[in-house]
Amino acid sequence: MKTIATIFSLFFLLVMPLSAQQDSTFTPPTPEEPDSNRAIFGSSWWDWDESDHEFNSWEWEHWNMDFGPSFENPIINVRYGLLTSSYKGLSEKIKNAGLVELELGYSSLRDEPGSFNYYSPKYHSQSLFLRHAKTGYGVKDDALTAIDADYWNFGYSLADGYGYSLGKDAYLFLINGGGINWTKMDVKNMASLSPSDSNLIALYDGSFRFGGKMTSTLMIKPISNAGISFTHERNIVFPRVLFWYMSLSYISEFVSQAILEGFLDEIYESSPAAGPIVGFILKAGLSFGFNELRKNDVFWPINTPSPLVQDGYTASINFTF
Repeated sequence: MKTIATIFSLFFLLVMPLSAQQDSTFTPPTPEEPDSNRAIFGSSWWDWDESDHEFNSWEWEHWNMDFGPSFENPIINVRYGLLTSSYKGLSEKIKNAGLVELELGYSSLRDEPGSFNYYSPKYHSQSLFLRHAKTGYGVKDDALTAIDADYWNFGYSLADGYGYSLGKDAYLFLINGGGINWTKMDVKNMASLSPSDSNLIALYDGSFRFGGKMTSTLMIKPISNAGISFTHERNIVFPRVLFWYMSLSYISEFVSQAILEGFLDEIYESSPAAGPIVGFILKAGLSFGFNELRKNDVFWPINTPSPLVQDGYTASINFTF
């Protein structure tokens, strides 16, 4: 919709001067004749001064249209939590790991109008992140025969969501997000694994693999410059990148999200107080459903190999500048 609004605005600005040039038959009204144009545009905002042919009260900010989110506030997020991993076909489980993460990016906050003069605060962010996870960082897994591994992960993420104002500069946000990332898995006890498990896990061991993730976040900002967040993340690490299969799988999800967005727009406009909760639940459910289907076929609905699946449960401290 924002793209369409931009096109129509540019078209209008281009057509106005052309129309004025083509209308050569127009004659200004005589003093005795009523000025129909003044009758229509007789308000002070459109007050026309014929002596210098300028609008007396014209203000260019009336044309200051906002066609998209502006990412103008730097953010630093420090995250800690639990990481679980699974891979279909392994006879042994993969040990749980503790994770630490640093995220740097930008965010914006604006008020979105709804019905009955109700405004819902909306949050946007984009960021780069770097993560390390291992058996440790306060997380213990005493399974003797489980697969023990360290992980490095980096990538790019986008997130947005609506929320509620809790007072001056205080907010609660329900945020859905996603991103792309590269994950490296270093198995510590490869020599002790069975041949079948070694062959399966060797595809990921010691190399970075591309993948995609979805996130669902509850953010509380008691003040404008700081807050805390609680996040669930599902990361799908691809064994191989098969471009056309991957494109078909994710285009099907994007189309589903676009249809859902249209439905949610109506809810935000008619019931803005309920919109943030309903939108958060439906978006998270849709993304999680697609990622559950990809546990068996990485590029569902196409019959493809199983991926490495990681679930993260984290808490973070958020700083906004």
